[in-house]
Amino acid sequence: MSKKFISYLLLVYFSVTYCQKCVEKATFTEEDTDPHICLDLEVSSEEFTCIYDENTKGCVEKRCEELSLEQCRDFRYMTEETTNRPKRCIEKDDKSGCRLIYCEDLTSKCERFFTGFEEINCVLNQKGNQCQLANCTEQPISNCGGFTPYTSSSKCTLNINGTQCEIQDKDCEELDPEECRAYHADEN
Repeated sequence: MSKKFISYLLLVYFSVTYCQKCVEKATFTEEDTDPHICLDLEVSSEEFTCIYDENTKGCVEKRCEELSLEQCRDFRYMTEETTNRPKRCIEKDDKSGCRLIYCEDLTSKCERFFTGFEEINCVLNQKGNQCQLANCTEQPISNCGGFTPYTSSSKCTLNINGTQCEIQDKDCEELDPEECRAYHADEN
């Protein structure tokens, strides 16, 4: 009986702690000191993100198009249900606000479409006229270097067997001087 009770308490604790809804934090209490907690709260649908609102001093749900330029990247990643393609909230070209788009909607500056994955990036297609999602491991072995990983301390290069491209950390000498701190030496 006690194991069931403890399991129940843990379940209640985790559901209250990690499944709290954005609308339940519409007003902060004295214990709430970090406005960034809003980003971790549950929203009513993928069309919204939970963000701190300076006017109400609490969390509110907002669509991508309602966010300020500084908040575009705070929008949760969204995946189109019917196509399983990721959509992201990025700055409009004229910097007048944010817009929700697919990688393929861009024709330049593809890196603005942050995928959140090291292996997959939004890159310019071979014709140079449209962005597309690409994967390092899917690059032809003659073009590994043509894929740029999201982090500048990594590179897409031929694996040790010479059979396919893979993401690897750059050697110290390959880093720009400002990136030296990003170097992680292995045991050797």
